[in-house]
Amino acid sequence: ITIHGNAKVLGGAGNDTIINDVFDWVSGGAVYWDSPAAIYVDLEAGYALDGYGTRDTLVNVRDLDTSGQDGDVVLGSVKSDNIWLNGFNWTKRQPGSATLDLRGGIDTVNFHGSARADFQIEVTADARTVKLKGKNGYSATVNNAEIFRFREVLADGSYKDELVKVIDLIDFSKVGVSTLIDKPTD
Repeated sequence: ITIHGNAKVLGGAGNDTIINDVFDWVSGGAVYWDSPAAIYVDLEAGYALDGYGTRDTLVNVRDLDTSGQDGDVVLGSVKSDNIWLNGFNWTKRQPGSATLDLRGGIDTVNFHGSARADFQIEVTADARTVKLKGKNGYSATVNNAEIFRFREVLADGSYKDELVKVIDLIDFSKVGVSTLIDKPTD
């Protein structure tokens, strides 16, 4: 399956090959909403274990929607990735957890249907690791992300996006002498 333009492909069951147009670095992507089990994705290596017991090949895919199942794992690439982390606003599944390590690039993690106030958020002093817990009990550990997008769905069906730099989530009242300050020397 080759993606052209702003489209996403549902991985589904089977050994799929999903190719994003080489000229479109982020808008085409793969989604795993319907996966019956957790997914394991490595964007740098170019594959996804799709939750059905099969393996998808991912070529130039930098936009991904997780399954929201307990145990989702996403490893990013050295490029800028855009991950839609599902599970936080779902009420028909048991709470679980996800783990993301987005590696290099300027990476964005998106939370559809959730406002920032819907989360308990803990950030390490260097902003490399963020632990999130949603109202429904779903949790995630996110490493090496730079931006969070909280996309709240309004009553009229429109969206309200809040973009937050992960570094701005650091609670400096809780960090001690281990805090690293990025300041050029004189």
